[in-house]
Amino acid sequence: MKKKCIICTHYAEYRIKDTADFYCQECAEENFGDLTLLLPLVDDTSSPPPTIDENTLALQSTSTLKHLPDDAIEL
Repeated sequence: MKKKCIICTHYAEYRIKDTADFYCQECAEENFGDLTLLLPLVDDTSSPPPTIDENTLALQSTSTLKHLPDDAIEL
């Protein structure tokens, strides 16, 4: 989901590190002057999020049980 500028609500292109403050190009230039102080936003919509299939989940849950001591599992 694209972030919006906190000043004018256009789509943001920059952000301040470790905050939820996002700025469009125009507002960033107007308020900061030096854009190197801001972090550019990376377009994360180009690649779909990773998916986990049921087989992977089944393998992970069984491998976790193998690492537990026998007395840790209650029946």
